[in-house]
Order: sequence, then structure tokens, then C-alpha cells
Amino acid sequence: AMANGFPIGAVVGRKEVMETVNHIWISATFNGETASMAAALKTIQELERLNALEHIWRMGRMLIDGLNEIIREFGAPAEAFGWPLPPMPFMRFTVEDKETEEKLRTSFFGEVISRGVLLHPTHMWFVSYAHKEEDIERTLEIVREAMKTALR
Repeated sequence: AMANGFPIGAVVGRKEVMETVNHIWISATFNGETASMAAALKTIQELERLNALEHIWRMGRMLIDGLNEIIREFGAPAEAFGWPLPPMPFMRFTVEDKETEEKLRTSFFGEVISRGVLLHPTHMWFVSYAHKEEDIERTLEIVREAMKTALR
């Protein structure tokens, strides 16, 4: 994500931790490759110019809040949360009995995908700058329909 699809990595940490490696030579296959660095710099510039991170966090919170509202509305045994952050939302069912939980999860996520939205049943989701309020609202409408069907 840091270079919008170009291969790049970063080692980051607190100043006192990072200073311990000041005198260590680190070599890697792509050390001389500059396209990824240019892509990362441009990506960061665009994120700042568009205020994209604020938007992504807002859309993530909107989705999580909407999911939890639907969960409360139906009294569903589920919870929605950011995993680990709001831009990476997820919803899971909290049924103790694994067989019942599996049936509910399979039914719900099958209903969601049959209506045109892919919410992975076992992995966090990702909100991007391309997602707008209308997309989140449509997703929540589909979730509401799927929840109604799955809880029958």
C-alpha cells in the first residue's frame, strides 16, 4: 500500500530503537531500485493532498457503526469492529456452538455475496479512498437483508 502496488518495505520504530541500527549495513536485492521509492513518495503526496486517510477512517467507522446498529436491530449474536483499525473492519458471529455459528456465518456471507458485495467471512476487510458514503450505505442495506434471511 505504501507504494500503491510497487514492491517496497519499511522498518520503523521509536527513535531510541531505530538509532541502535545506525551503524549496521543492510543489503537487499532491490536496494538500487528507485521506481518503488518514487511511487511511495507520490502515493504519500496523494494521500496528503486528498486527505485520504481521514476519509478512509471515516468510511471504516461508518461501516462498523452501521454493522453494529444492524446487529442490535436484529439482536444478532455478532459484533463488528476494526481489526486492528477502523479502515480494516470485520464482523463475526459470536455463537458458542460451532456448528450453529458455521451455519449462520455460511448463510449470512452467502446472502451478502449473492447480492453483489464481497465481505470475506474469515478475514478483515479493507476500506479504500474509492469507497464513498453511498457504497457504505448500499453495503449496509445488503447486510440488513442478508441478516434478516440468515437469522430465519
